[in-house]
Amino acid sequence: MNKKRFLARLYTTAVIISIIFNLCFAIFLLQDWSRIRLIGWNLKRSMLYSPKEEHAQTLHHISAIVRSQAFTKAELIDQVRIFVHSNTVHIDAGNKYAAFNTPYALSRMLQTYKSNQKPLHLTCGSRAFAMKAILDYMGIDSRSVNIYTDEEKRLRAHSFLEVENPDTKRWEIQDPEFNVYYVDSKTKERLSSIHMLFYEKERVIPVSKDGLAGWDVNNVQKIYKKFKAVVYDTKNLDNKSIVIIRRERFDISRRFPENNNENFIEFANHNFGNPLFLFY
Repeated sequence: MNKKRFLARLYTTAVIISIIFNLCFAIFLLQDWSRIRLIGWNLKRSMLYSPKEEHAQTLHHISAIVRSQAFTKAELIDQVRIFVHSNTVHIDAGNKYAAFNTPYALSRMLQTYKSNQKPLHLTCGSRAFAMKAILDYMGIDSRSVNIYTDEEKRLRAHSFLEVENPDTKRWEIQDPEFNVYYVDSKTKERLSSIHMLFYEKERVIPVSKDGLAGWDVNNVQKIYKKFKAVVYDTKNLDNKSIVIIRRERFDISRRFPENNNENFIEFANHNFGNPLFLFY
C-alpha cells in the first residue's frame, strides 16, 4: 500500500514538473518569438536554397511588384519606398534580432505583402538598408544618409537614403521610415540632404503616399531639427564617409554624456572611420 502511494505521489510530482516546464518554455517562445522565427527561417532556407538564391528570388519578386505599379523611374523609386514602409513597422524592444538581417527582412516583407502576415519591426536604418538592396538589384544608385542634431541628450541618427533619379539626374531624399520625400515649395523640385541643410523650414514641403503634403500630417516635425549635420556613410564601400556640418545650426563643442562624453567630431571619427569633414 505504501509502495502504491509512493508511486502515485511520484507520478503526480512528475506531471506537475512537466506542466511547469511546458509553461516556462511557452513563455520563453512568446517573449523571444522573433529570434525563434529567424532561426526557423534560416533552417528552411538552408534546406531549400543557397542564401544567394533565396535572396535573389525575393528581390526578383519584389522588383516585379513595384515595377507593376510604376510608369516612370521616379514613380518606381517611390513605389520601392512605399513597399518597404507599408510592409514593415517601426521597431519595438521585442523584435530586435532581425533588424539588420536584410535578406530575412526582405523575405518577411514579401510574405506580409502576399498574405497579410504580421509585419516585421525594423529601425529607420534597417528600412533604409532594405530599400537600398531593392534599388541595387534594379540598377538604381542610392547612398545611405544619417542626420544629427545637437538638441538631444545623446547623438542619435535618423537614417534614410538619397537616390539618384534617372529621369532628373538629381539626388533626392527617400525616407522609408516616414514614407516621405521633400520638395522645394518654390520650384516644386525634389530635395537632397544638402538642400535641407541650408533651406529654412518654410521652403520645404514633406510629401508622402498619394501626395499627402505637410509637416504635421506626415509626422516629421522633429526630423527637420536633425538637419544640422549630415553624414554620407560610405565607409563600407572603401570610401571615406563625408560629414557636412552647418556651423550656425550645430554646436560642435557640445559634449554628450550618453555618448562617452564625446563631442560630435570625436563621435563621427570613431563611428565613421575618420571621415572627411566639411563645415559651412
